[in-house]
Amino acid sequence: MADARTPTIVELATSLSKITSVEMFSPQAKWVAFGAKPYTEDRSPSGLKVTTIPIQRGYFRFPRIGMLRRALLNGIGRRGDQDALLVAYPQYASVADQWRGPVIYYATDRYSYFHGVNRTRIEHLEAKLSERSDMVVAVSARIANYFIHDLGCPANRVHILPNAAHPSSVQREDDVAYREEVGLGIDRPIAGIIGNCGDNIDWTLLADLITQTPWMTWVFVGPVQANLATTRQSLCRQKVFSCKNVRLLGKQPYSKLGRYARSFDVAVLPYSSTEPTRSGSSTRFYEHLAACRPILATRGVEELGSKAELITLFDRAEDARLELQHLRAQGFRDGKEHARWLASKNETWDVRAQDLLSKLGFLN
Repeated sequence: MADARTPTIVELATSLSKITSVEMFSPQAKWVAFGAKPYTEDRSPSGLKVTTIPIQRGYFRFPRIGMLRRALLNGIGRRGDQDALLVAYPQYASVADQWRGPVIYYATDRYSYFHGVNRTRIEHLEAKLSERSDMVVAVSARIANYFIHDLGCPANRVHILPNAAHPSSVQREDDVAYREEVGLGIDRPIAGIIGNCGDNIDWTLLADLITQTPWMTWVFVGPVQANLATTRQSLCRQKVFSCKNVRLLGKQPYSKLGRYARSFDVAVLPYSSTEPTRSGSSTRFYEHLAACRPILATRGVEELGSKAELITLFDRAEDARLELQHLRAQGFRDGKEHARWLASKNETWDVRAQDLLSKLGFLN
C-alpha cells in the first residue's frame, strides 16, 4: 500500500506496478467525515487501484493526529504480514506502528523546515517512524545523513533514491536536438522553468535575470498560487510575472512535463539556497535531463553540485546572463547533449522501481 497524496510516490508506484502488485490509498479531508465510506477506483492513465479514505479535517494536525491511525487502518482494511506500507509523511508514524507487514518511509523532504510546522514534533515523529521502518528511502544524501546522524537510524536501513523522469520523457539518441512543438505560439528563444513557483525559487535573482534578458521569452510551467515566506520574495515574483517576456502556462499533468521540457531552448533551475529546498531532490532537473537541453542552475539544491558535467552552475544573475548570451551565439547547443541523453536512461522512475525492489530483496 502506498500513499497517493505525493505525486512522486504515484510515479514510483506506477513503475512498481509493472513488476509487482501495488495498491494505493488517498486520505480525503472532509468537514464532516462521520459516516462517509471509503471507496476504491482505478485511476487513469496509470491503472492503479486507489482507495479514497474520508478523514475528518484536522486529523493531520496536533493534538488530533492520533485519530488518523484509526481512520486509515479501518479504510485500508486488514493486511497480511507480507504486505508492505510505503508512506511519505511523518504524521503516519502511528499508522506504521500498527502495520503488520514491512514499512518503508519515503523521505521526500525535510518536513521539519516547512513553514508553520512544529519542528520538534515533526522530528520526533520522524524518529519514531524511522525506528519502526524496515527501510528509510531518502531522496538525497543530505536527507539520508539527517536520518543517520541526527535521528540515529542505522545506516544499513537508509537508502538514497533520488527523484526521476517519467519513462516516456527519455528520447531516442537521434532526437537529442529535436524541439517539441506543443502549441505554445511563443517567440524563441525560450527559457523554461518547470515546477512549483513557490519558496523553492530565488525570485530576487530571477527578477534581475529576466530584466537583463529582454530578448528571451521566459515560460513557467507549474502552479503559481503558493504563498511565499517573505514580502520581498512575493514582490519579486509579482515583478517577474508582470514582465512582458514572461508566459505562465499553469499546472500541467506530470506525464506531459517532458514535452514541455523538449519545447524549450534552455532550462533554468533558479533554486533558493534555503531549507527544505537545499535538502531535496530536483524533479525538474531529471525531466530537463531527459530533454537534453542546456541546463543552467543555481547551487540552491545540494544534489545538483554533483551534476556539474551535465549542467552549468551559476551564483549571480549576471553570470547566467553571460552564459545565456553564449548559448544564443551557439544555437543553444553546449556540447553536453549526448552526455545528458546517456545519463537520462538511468534516471527514470522505472529504474528507480527496480532499484527499490532490489534493495528490498524482491529482485535478484
